[in-house]
Amino acid sequence: MRHTKRKGEIDVGKKLSPAFYKLTSNEPHNLETYNLINKPIEIYAFIDPFCPNSWSLEGYLKKLIVEYGSYFKLRAITSGNLYSINPKVPKRSQSEKRKNTDKFSVKSNDSEANDQISSMWEALLALKAAELQGRRVGLRFLRKMQEYYFLNKEDISNHDVLIEIAEGIKIDIAEFKKDLNSKVAKRALQRDLNLAYEMEIDVTPALVFFNLTDDEDGIKVAGLYDYEVYVDALFEVLKKKVKPAFKPALIDFIAQFSFVETKEVAVIYNWSVEQAEKELKKLLIAQKVKHIRVNQGSFWEYISDR
Repeated sequence: MRHTKRKGEIDVGKKLSPAFYKLTSNEPHNLETYNLINKPIEIYAFIDPFCPNSWSLEGYLKKLIVEYGSYFKLRAITSGNLYSINPKVPKRSQSEKRKNTDKFSVKSNDSEANDQISSMWEALLALKAAELQGRRVGLRFLRKMQEYYFLNKEDISNHDVLIEIAEGIKIDIAEFKKDLNSKVAKRALQRDLNLAYEMEIDVTPALVFFNLTDDEDGIKVAGLYDYEVYVDALFEVLKKKVKPAFKPALIDFIAQFSFVETKEVAVIYNWSVEQAEKELKKLLIAQKVKHIRVNQGSFWEYISDR
């Protein structure tokens, strides 16, 4: 996984309208075990499962969680090019956003593009259906979807593939099937799209940092940047620099995230790729991880205790 600095935007977000608080005030903030109450910072991560840069951001998010997770809550928000077909977005804004969309752009006479949008909608509805069983479940489903899409080249809008993903993360399959096209899932997806519009998200990935202890504007980092850019944004809204936490044992890190890449491990532990590979092979010999090689890189999957 290559993490290079690229064009994006960093700006101080505008003060949000009352509509924003209506969208978010009643939603739980228990995305992961590190999302405990009374943390001063909240980070909204706008992710598009079909976006390669959103996939590339994953390693940086993991490192941010490992080093500074005691200071922030993380909320993953479904976004992406569906934002441009949000019926609540003014027509002019839709037109402007569509100029910057990729292969999922909508054209009135382009049935293939409309099929792609439909497929994307189905995949994101499935993500919302999984999230109805808890935000931690939703995050695991998102990660597994990205693995299927980027590593296995699977069609993640296919019903059978979605069921396989759900089975793989061991959720309630009956509930998942019931919720796949439910009104509740559709409303949840629409809420994400509205939130993306409210925060003016037109590039993925995008992180928006807020300090919950004051009413100052947040900071938006849109696009894929070097890791230090995200740390600087965190420090700016925190209003101070803090030392990173001690890193967990490698096996504990893999157990928490289940599936990691060699280069991610190297980035998080400040190792060379060669050293990361050496440490991971020790766990392989101990039968604590499984090694998976694909064209996109070298991955390691945690073997749960039996």
